[in-house]
Amino acid sequence: MRHSKQIILLFFIISNTLVFGQNSGDKSLEYYNEGLKMFQENKYKESESFFTLSAEISPHPDTYYNLALTKYNLKDTCGFCKNIKLASFYGDKEAGKLYVTKCIKQDTIKYKNVLYKDTILSSVISADICTSEKRQQFLLKDFTNERIIAFYIYESNNPKEGKKDYMIEFPDVNKIPDNRIVCDIVDQLPQFPGGEEGRVNYLTSHLKYPQIAKELGIQGVSYIRFIIDETGQVSSVGIARGIGGGCDEESVRVVKLMPIWIPAMREGKPVRVNYQMPIKFTLN
Repeated sequence: MRHSKQIILLFFIISNTLVFGQNSGDKSLEYYNEGLKMFQENKYKESESFFTLSAEISPHPDTYYNLALTKYNLKDTCGFCKNIKLASFYGDKEAGKLYVTKCIKQDTIKYKNVLYKDTILSSVISADICTSEKRQQFLLKDFTNERIIAFYIYESNNPKEGKKDYMIEFPDVNKIPDNRIVCDIVDQLPQFPGGEEGRVNYLTSHLKYPQIAKELGIQGVSYIRFIIDETGQVSSVGIARGIGGGCDEESVRVVKLMPIWIPAMREGKPVRVNYQMPIKFTLN
């Protein structure tokens, strides 16, 4: 299986290294190979079971990619989208392209330019075909300075039911508080002090397996979403997708206590970005 890489996908920067628990890679690879065998024999239900078992033990982009293809052959569109998105989260660029083309409906809005000179203003509204998730990304193409600025406005793109799901006018960034503007495109990703090794060491030394999760046998991956601002501070910590049993709350607690990061950079300046981190809980 290929090694996963750190990438930017849509609106979130995701770190792919999972921590907490023992490595059961050999068993995971055994299930993965059996899943491939079943897939090649067109036994998709059996293939689905083996790939699922493999992913539960050791999440990997190849596993989720092939599980997505299996779901596709089983005519499970939302199962395909869920797993191709996971494959992208874990670093598969081809999966990211498939997710956008097959699972995201996009509408483009072009605005009259009354705010900026020599620019084209537009936004792209992206909606997952299987969930209620929607985002509006704003694009400012500045021909004078030969640059493209892409951003979204934090906490303004999740409309309440019955309200419009997009902004009619292009926002005046000079009138929006800095803590609500999050960049999509950066030149350099944020870095944990001490690098990836430092981040993993921090998580493994601070996470505590919740007792109720132990008693209930709860295992899995808790995805935590947060902002790393232009000073490297962590804020707006929340649960992107949880597993329960107190694992998600424990993940949030530890992320909130993280030290200051090296911020993301764009055009030589530090900027705030959204970051998503998967944290794996595995019982011995």
